[in-house]
Amino acid sequence: MIDPLRELPAADPTDVYRRRDGIFATELLVAALCHLDLFTLLVSRGVMTLDALCEQLGLHRRPADVMMTLFAAMGFVEREGETFRASRVAREFLSADSPWNLEPYYTSLRDRPLCRSMLDVLRTGRPATWASEDEEWACLAATGFVDPRWLEVAAGRGAVTARKPA
Repeated sequence: MIDPLRELPAADPTDVYRRRDGIFATELLVAALCHLDLFTLLVSRGVMTLDALCEQLGLHRRPADVMMTLFAAMGFVEREGETFRASRVAREFLSADSPWNLEPYYTSLRDRPLCRSMLDVLRTGRPATWASEDEEWACLAATGFVDPRWLEVAAGRGAVTARKPA
């Protein structure tokens, strides 16, 4: 029998993990686009600091910084030191003032539970319930809400991916 914590698979599962983790990035984009109208604000202001952005939108700094770092990596914002500006893609497709605005394409996703959780994290600074204490996960697994096999996979993820950065 294979011990998944002592033996490594032959293939690299990084891409499989990225597919699931990408869901969170999309939900954060939906929250920023449909609830905060973040890109329209950035277009109208030209350049904003993170602190000004947080004050204007009522966001906590730490999760907002994570969000803006993600959007810079996605090519939706450009970061210069402590300031942010909307990228050309954001100006053309993510701003309500653009004739090519794609926000209506995302509107049907705005009330999904994960999107609402993202918004709550941004506004309160508190961790989301899907990322909280181990005891909570164990409780959810015991009630059948979370597949207990998920906990096993999560425990083994580090062992599999530790050999190469994601």
